[in-house]
Amino acid sequence: MNCRFYFAGTSTNDATNETNHNKTGVTNRQKDEIISAISRSGSQNEALGGPFLYAIALFVLTMVFFRDSPIGIVAISQMAAGDGLADIVGRKFGKRKWYFSPTKSVEGSIAFFISGFFCSYSLLYWILGSRLDMTRVVIPLMWISFASAAVELFSNMIDDNIVVPVVSSLLTYFFIPC
Repeated sequence: MNCRFYFAGTSTNDATNETNHNKTGVTNRQKDEIISAISRSGSQNEALGGPFLYAIALFVLTMVFFRDSPIGIVAISQMAAGDGLADIVGRKFGKRKWYFSPTKSVEGSIAFFISGFFCSYSLLYWILGSRLDMTRVVIPLMWISFASAAVELFSNMIDDNIVVPVVSSLLTYFFIPC
């Protein structure tokens, strides 16, 4: 049951939105809010690019690596916690922009490093703690988190939803014993 309140004094714009809602299930205003929540520029093309690639990368990593290998755990953690919190912290608290990457903030990069590291370490400990020497994982994870945050800064040519999981997967493969 759809519970909506209708008022006699609706404007033409509200009527148009309601008509579009009846056809698609989403009003223009709701669509704009969704797009602005998942894209930095507010562009519909950007919203369909990055989040789609993120979902593809997440699906592939989950199907191939997760629960059997530290590679999937670290790559997903870097994408989800690192990149995810970098965006949130950068938008909310990002005051100092990088001179070489003006759309990224120092605060967002620090959030990427910290959250990527702690999420990766926590999930590795929880899922594979009995199979890994966790004391030997700390330093490589710090470098992997640092490299992932750095790659995200320079990912202007290729979407960071592809670059971050590829780099973190490769570094995990080489530096964390499976």
